[in-house]
Amino acid sequence: MSGMIEQIIERVLLGESKPAEVVDTGSVYKIIVCQRGFVYAGKVDFSGEYIVVRDAVNIRKWGTTSGLGQLALQGKQSETVLDRVGTLRVHKLAVVSMIDCEVSLV
Repeated sequence: MSGMIEQIIERVLLGESKPAEVVDTGSVYKIIVCQRGFVYAGKVDFSGEYIVVRDAVNIRKWGTTSGLGQLALQGKQSETVLDRVGTLRVHKLAVVSMIDCEVSLV
């Protein structure tokens, strides 16, 4: 995914009017790491310049021994703290990375 984001940023910096459309074939449920350290999870769709996260939660405390990958593979842990957000819209350029989830965290 990071390669696609780099392509989008490069196109924007080169002055192209529209960034390349992101085509995603991964899981519908994702963990999204955003700029400034915000981490969200939920059901992801793409809408123009934005990533729409439905039934979103903010992952306030990971509560893992193996990082975000553990949440993506195993789901919420006993020490994980999630705050419900509702529907979240994040601009594509504010996303650092997305991790496909094997299970929903919600």
